[in-house]
Amino acid sequence: MNSESPDRRVAPEIKELTGRPLPKAARRRLPNGVELVVLNHGEQPVNRMSVVWNAGDADVEQPEALALLCQTITEGTANRTGAEITELLEYNGAWMRMDSSAHATTLTLHSLNHTAEDVIPMAGEMISEAVHPESELVRMRARLAARLETDMRKVVTKATVMGKKMLYGDGNPMSRSLSAGRMAEVSREDVTSLHRRLLKGNVPMVYLAGKITPELESVVERVFGSLVFGTESDAIVKSVVKCPDHLASLMCMEEDETSMQTAVNVIIPAIDRKDPDYEQLRFTVFALGGYFGSRLMSNIREDKGYTYGITASLGAAPEGGSIKIACQTDNRHTGNVLAEIENEIGRLANEPMDGEELAVVRHTIMSGLTSLLDSPFTIMDYHRQIDAMNLGEDYYSHQLDELSRFDAQSAMDMARKYLLDAPRLTALAGRDVSVDQNVAEKLMPKADE
Repeated sequence: MNSESPDRRVAPEIKELTGRPLPKAARRRLPNGVELVVLNHGEQPVNRMSVVWNAGDADVEQPEALALLCQTITEGTANRTGAEITELLEYNGAWMRMDSSAHATTLTLHSLNHTAEDVIPMAGEMISEAVHPESELVRMRARLAARLETDMRKVVTKATVMGKKMLYGDGNPMSRSLSAGRMAEVSREDVTSLHRRLLKGNVPMVYLAGKITPELESVVERVFGSLVFGTESDAIVKSVVKCPDHLASLMCMEEDETSMQTAVNVIIPAIDRKDPDYEQLRFTVFALGGYFGSRLMSNIREDKGYTYGITASLGAAPEGGSIKIACQTDNRHTGNVLAEIENEIGRLANEPMDGEELAVVRHTIMSGLTSLLDSPFTIMDYHRQIDAMNLGEDYYSHQLDELSRFDAQSAMDMARKYLLDAPRLTALAGRDVSVDQNVAEKLMPKADE
């Protein structure tokens, strides 16, 4: 046998997956105030540029207008038609999109290094000279309105909308959802005004990742260093309205007699990202419902067969953190699903995980953290996330340290402290169901509250 060939009769040694350091990005501020963040990482001659404004859906008066802005920004500038822009991008192997989230609006451009100099100036031209032509805006407005109207018929959308209102309160911008009716009323003037106030009124950050050459970085610096930002007196800025305090549970039901399934959306108000317990609680919630073999999946899907899938996750926003447990189930099983969610939370708080389950949870979480380092683009996404939450560049190593000390006792402590007796905000959309009295007392307010 060749001594250099592996002996395939012997299983390879299994080693514990360990974390690696997060590659650092270089940062500098251009004369016009734009912060340029550069990550030179990877071997392929490709790059991704993300231009990020620190304002989004929750900060504008008309989120529907922002959705239309994102869809029509590539449809023409003062010098090029939408067809010419599309041809330029496709000919050079580039791809561009704009999207928005609660507190961010992002223009993303993927390009090849050897053609980047031909397409990156186009991004600058869209920011400074996009015209949002009336014909394309009308077409896209009708398409988005039709899509929203269809989505709002889905029980999962109805439960999501109700859940946001319960968590944030009716007056909070975070509780808003896009409306087909309001979308149909957006005018071109609304979109162009928003373009001026948001994209020109705010100084963005530019994130450049990939195999970044000095020549490529120089192109980005030249294009974005020459644009004028932050001179609008009515600029749209980030505005955060904290979640109200939730002292009691609440359940809301929207009936849909045509639906064979009920969407279940259970929200538990939680701590924010900077709380010392945040990562330990996140790992605990992950054990509850964050992966295929989790407590909720094993019980409600695999054992009981009540749903094809159920998830639990801990999310953080500037307004506050929340735990969300969501699934869809046959109308007959809605009460059973709610009861089993409570059973699994109780087990997590009172029965320690055995060694095998703990090892799977820790390994799966570590795999997820390690996968963030797969490409320069996922690494830069992480840098963008910690920038948005103002967490600091050492947060990745902090997560690794927190995972190393996560154990069965920590999971029980977190479940008892933040899950077991916390208020539930339960949004159901589907057919009306009967709920077990014990579960009802947990999920619904008492008469004197």
